Amino acid sequence: MKIKSFAFNTNMDNLPSCEFTSEEISQWLEANGFAEFSEKFLAEDVDGESFSFLTEGSLETLVDKVGPRTKLFHRVIKRMRKNLGDSDVCETSSSSPWGSESSETGSVMSENQNSPQYSSPTSSSPTPDQRRDVCRAIITKFPFLADIGGGYETWYRQLGDKVKNELRNEKRDPVVLARKRKYHGGDEASNKAQTTSHRGVINWEPPAIDGEDDHSNKSHLLWMQKEYRKKSPNMDIVWQKMHLTFSFRRKLVNSGHSLKDIDGKYPFLFECEQLKDEYQRLLSEQNVEESIKANLLHLVPRILKVAKKRDIPQMRDLITACMDEEESGDEDDGQTNLTVDEKLVVALSVLPFLLEKQTKRNPHPANYFYQTAENVESLVKASGCPISPFLVFTEDSEGRVDKISIAGEKRVLLDADDVVSAVSSLMFMYYVCNLEYPKECFNTFLFLQRAVLKVFDRVKVPTRVLLLMNELFQ
Repeated sequence: MKIKSFAFNTNMDNLPSCEFTSEEISQWLEANGFAEFSEKFLAEDVDGESFSFLTEGSLETLVDKVGPRTKLFHRVIKRMRKNLGDSDVCETSSSSPWGSESSETGSVMSENQNSPQYSSPTSSSPTPDQRRDVCRAIITKFPFLADIGGGYETWYRQLGDKVKNELRNEKRDPVVLARKRKYHGGDEASNKAQTTSHRGVINWEPPAIDGEDDHSNKSHLLWMQKEYRKKSPNMDIVWQKMHLTFSFRRKLVNSGHSLKDIDGKYPFLFECEQLKDEYQRLLSEQNVEESIKANLLHLVPRILKVAKKRDIPQMRDLITACMDEEESGDEDDGQTNLTVDEKLVVALSVLPFLLEKQTKRNPHPANYFYQTAENVESLVKASGCPISPFLVFTEDSEGRVDKISIAGEKRVLLDADDVVSAVSSLMFMYYVCNLEYPKECFNTFLFLQRAVLKVFDRVKVPTRVLLLMNELFQ
């Protein structure tokens, strides 16, 4: 066989081409100092395009010596990619991110939605938007594969796990390292600061109501944004508009937008009544707030009893005052005269002390569930303020709770009328907006989810939560 002449040099004048056949790749290797490995490349049918896809990990099976393998990857393959225009792989003839649209999945995508703008053109793995599109395409083509309620959470999670496992072989890939650092250019220090809540699993994303499309959704949004600025908005029409835009709102939430973005488009959503309605739309349940109130009031004396038994120094006086009134049964002659709401506040306040572990890295886990302040606006602007939503109890001059708010992402999200409404809205917000519970106070939120909302999922329940629930309900 006649070998073509290739003069290898570091200026990349004669690097392999994506159009090379496997025989030409083998010839190029022989002509450029990698002759002992050329037969393996030929046996594995490595052509020019697949050659450009090779990673340092995949080269181990083809080049068993460290020196030649390192040279081949860094001096040839990486330069070959750079020479192609800063792309990690050779470009295919199709402009679609899915390749040829003649494939079954590609045709589903082109029929059902516009191609999204992908934010990682140099990434060697599919972006979250691409993974969501694949999942939507699967359940659109095969509806019986959808999750309960019509969603695609299971597909999305498993596809994400697959991507993570594959990327473990590319630990030295600068794109992967950048993603792990959550840094994508610019000033690295400024990119490290977290500004939005962590996103959780994907919730149900229903199809649009018949007759509704992007144009009508935009019209509804403009009307609601204008109506929100009025002193007395027409809440009946607002409810209708929120119902009509439900599917579009789910897409917005599932795409990972910040609470500020969601609030900007749907300003009525972050009101207690609207959060409750949205939660009920997702779960197809009614009167959830009444059941939550009943569950909370049922738990209050039990929580206080367990807290007194475990003796929490920080809350000892308040717990004793509550228990004394409970045991005496007469609130008129007592000095505290705590209301039902105040007892509920005390019971909620002790939960993090019962459920969370204080560590050097997490000395105040309760701060991620609730905080007390004289001025909520000053609190949210403080440097140590949590990003994830949490309760804020504003106290009056006598130390009694005067106002209850929910804050998060450096802003006040809503004000509640009472404790039950505040706790309900906080839990609804996490569920409706696909937010992860803060790891610093994870057990407390999970306890409320299971014991108060009665929502059970496949999350492994920590031992502390199980022990408290057993102690409360024994």
